[in-house]
Amino acid sequence: NILNGLIKGKMNFKFELGEKCVLINPGASPLETPIISEVFPSGNEVDVFSEPQVAFSIPINKPFVIDLDGKKKVFKAKIDKFSVMDSKNMALEGDTIWNREKDKLTLHTKEIMNPKEKYTIETHVGFYEMVKGNWTDYRPGGVKSTETSSIEFITGNIPDSIPFDHISYMYPLVNQNNFHPKEYDKGFIQLDKGMASVFSNAKCYVRYHDQEGALIEEMPMNYDGSNNQLQ
Repeated sequence: NILNGLIKGKMNFKFELGEKCVLINPGASPLETPIISEVFPSGNEVDVFSEPQVAFSIPINKPFVIDLDGKKKVFKAKIDKFSVMDSKNMALEGDTIWNREKDKLTLHTKEIMNPKEKYTIETHVGFYEMVKGNWTDYRPGGVKSTETSSIEFITGNIPDSIPFDHISYMYPLVNQNNFHPKEYDKGFIQLDKGMASVFSNAKCYVRYHDQEGALIEEMPMNYDGSNNQLQ
């Protein structure tokens, strides 16, 4: 109603009052997709020779730039925790090895895993923001930004043979044609990792056969767990 009723009508107007609100999810990742893309192994009857592995969607500990709220900000992701625990809460020991691109982490275990055992792979990735030349915890809503993953798997039975790719070296050599009586007085098999669960309570023998397959001699073989060697 305008000018004492000379002009009448109904109109809709859009207007804003105050500052625009931005919803913040406390502890949320700065990425739109998960950074932990794959965890291996999982499921049941997992080979005891398997090595736990985690793959990521971006390189770890490498700066990246994201546009947040119209501002370009620099972040990086860092592994805060990576562990493999058995059902007794004992950690699976080994060396963590990165691939060249820094987006895949493998635990090269010192021992093969126990048979018929439940394991849990736990991974925590924290996000850090570059602020005034220093890396600080990224804390949206006052909560540290962390992505976590927990994957369980169960191993299978003890293997009845050792794959060749888990033998670092052996003497006599595979398919060696000639081995002279006084060439060397000891034979051995050097394993790439410990196999106590296979050999500690087992009786081991080495058998020598002729070209026709007839048994020539059988001798006991011992497992040296300190050196991962059969001798």
